[in-house]
Amino acid sequence: LDLLPAVHANLQSGPPRGPTFCPHPHSQGNVTKAGLLVAGTYPQQFYPKLFIDMAVYAGTRKGTAGSLRFMDRTICEGTLGEMISDAVAAVAKNLRRTSTVQGVSRVDSLEIPEEVLREAIANAVIHREYGDRFCGQSIAVDVFDDRVEVTNPGGLYGGKTRENLFDGSSRCRNATLVKLMSIVPLPDGAGSPAEGNGSGIPMMIDAMRAHGLAEPLFCPGFDRFKVVLYRSKIEPVDHGGGLIVTALKHYGELGTRELAERTGLTISQVRSRVNALIAQGELEPTAPATSRNRKYRLSERVE
Repeated sequence: LDLLPAVHANLQSGPPRGPTFCPHPHSQGNVTKAGLLVAGTYPQQFYPKLFIDMAVYAGTRKGTAGSLRFMDRTICEGTLGEMISDAVAAVAKNLRRTSTVQGVSRVDSLEIPEEVLREAIANAVIHREYGDRFCGQSIAVDVFDDRVEVTNPGGLYGGKTRENLFDGSSRCRNATLVKLMSIVPLPDGAGSPAEGNGSGIPMMIDAMRAHGLAEPLFCPGFDRFKVVLYRSKIEPVDHGGGLIVTALKHYGELGTRELAERTGLTISQVRSRVNALIAQGELEPTAPATSRNRKYRLSERVE
């Protein structure tokens, strides 16, 4: 907790030199990259590409609006806290809002829960790769008609894999940065963006479920990480068959029990409808019927 005053005291020393994240910002009288990003006046003076690029597209993919490349675009600069707050606000103004009456008050709700947006963007900012090879890459927040995608440079770190991503444990690539961000509140008053206890992903999943939305889709890659937040709700249609198709559009591949959990159908209902959809050529299994790993996905003609 004694790091922040030293960071402020050394911000006039010039651009960061030496290791990417030195644990002792005052050891040589030079500001570190972590200190500059958390408490600097304008970090992009030294790292022009360390910003968040928020863009809104017409349709469900890039390049579908002819000569109109963007419906809206915001470059979010400043400290990490300022970038997070500005990016959340920029996305929120491009999402729908709903109003409900609770007692004598009207409550406005964002289409995607604001706490989920903030968590996804904060994770991208805090856990991205800040090594010299990646400093020319910005974070992308892309808003489409059916989803919001948050993509940051750098893959999973410290033994994190696709399989253990949801176990509630935290593996920190940028330890000094997380420590600083845990004591610096966001400019919009939303509190600290870094808890460091692994609770962020479970919270995102629970919040999306509570709003009737598909769970976030986490897409780790070799040198990048993407989170997909779906905007549209899954509605019950045509006695279960449509529910299964809609769920697979959101999740990609699901087993029988997973389909039952996502759709509210019983196991036997899922099996009968899956068999009918396979016979119609709309679904295809990923493994033989005897395999415990058998899942289902949409056939190419449905996708």
